[in-house]
Amino acid sequence: KEFEKVTQVFEDLRERLSQSFTKARRFASDASHELRTPLTILRGNAEQLIAELPVGSGAQVRMRLMSDEIERLIEITEKLLLLSRADANSLGQTFTTVDLSELLTQLITPDHDDDQPLLTLTHQIQPGLAWHCDKTLAVQLIHNLFENAQKYNLERGWIHVTLTGGQGRFQLTMENPCLDIPPDLSDHAFERFYRGDASRARQIDGLGLGLSICSEIAKIHQGNLSLRVTDKNTVLTTLTAPQNKAG
Repeated sequence: KEFEKVTQVFEDLRERLSQSFTKARRFASDASHELRTPLTILRGNAEQLIAELPVGSGAQVRMRLMSDEIERLIEITEKLLLLSRADANSLGQTFTTVDLSELLTQLITPDHDDDQPLLTLTHQIQPGLAWHCDKTLAVQLIHNLFENAQKYNLERGWIHVTLTGGQGRFQLTMENPCLDIPPDLSDHAFERFYRGDASRARQIDGLGLGLSICSEIAKIHQGNLSLRVTDKNTVLTTLTAPQNKAG
C-alpha cells in the first residue's frame, strides 16, 4: 500500500509537470504568433515615416533606430516560434536529396565573403556529398553557423570550413579564432539566450538563439552539433549527421 501511494504521487507529479511544459510551449508559440501582426504593422509604418522625414534629420535618425529595434523584435518572435514548434515536435519538414557540397559552397562563397572582406576564408569540401534533408532548415543551420563564425572573430581573422563524408554519415566543421572566449562557452553555447560575457553582449548583434535553433535542426535530422574551444584559442563547431533521411 505504501508503494502504491508513492507511485500515485509520482504519477500525479509527472502529469502536472507534463501539463506545465505543454502550457509553457503553447504560450511561447501563441505569444510569438500573436506578436507577428502588430510588429509587421509597426515595421511598415516606421518605413513609411523614414521615407517621409527629411533625409539626415534627427527625427529620421531616431526613426531608423526604432525601426532597427522593431526588426530585432520580429527576429526574436520568429526564432521563438520556430523553437516552440521544435519543442512540440511540430516543425514542418519536407525532405529532399540535395548536393550538400554544392549547397555549402554556395552559402559560404562569394556573397558571405563580401560581407567580411577582412576575413580569410579557406575550405576543404569533399565534392558530391548528398544529404537527404529539409533544404530550408539545412540552409538556415549552415547560415547560422557561418554567421556566428563571422561575428565572433578577430579583426583580419579567418574561417576554415571542412566537409567530409563516408559510411553513410558526414561531418561539417567550422573553425575560427576568437578574442576573450568565455570560460563556460563549451558548456552553455546551445542554451537559449546565452551570449557569453554580458559586458560585451551588445557589442555584437545577436539574440543567443541561433545555436539553439541549429541544435534543434540537427536533432530533426538525427544529427549532433557540438562546440569546443581548442588549445589554439579557436572555436570549433562540428555537425555530424546521417546522409540519408532521418528515421
